[in-house]
Amino acid sequence: TLFCLFADYELMSFQEVVGNKNWKNSTEEEIKAMKNNDTWEIVSLPKRHKAIGMTWVYKAKKNAEP
Repeated sequence: TLFCLFADYELMSFQEVVGNKNWKNSTEEEIKAMKNNDTWEIVSLPKRHKAIGMTWVYKAKKNAEP
């Protein structure tokens, strides 16, 4: 019998993140930082081109400073 106990549970889906206040705040801070750093801008998609997708990865930082 194999038994695993995870003390530091990480959320696995967007639906889990939406329901968690700390993760939601972290996501909003990240989006704010991307806007402030001019990481991207919204533009019209040229004809005959496809939009690229993006993926958010939610991971807890281990030993992060407060």
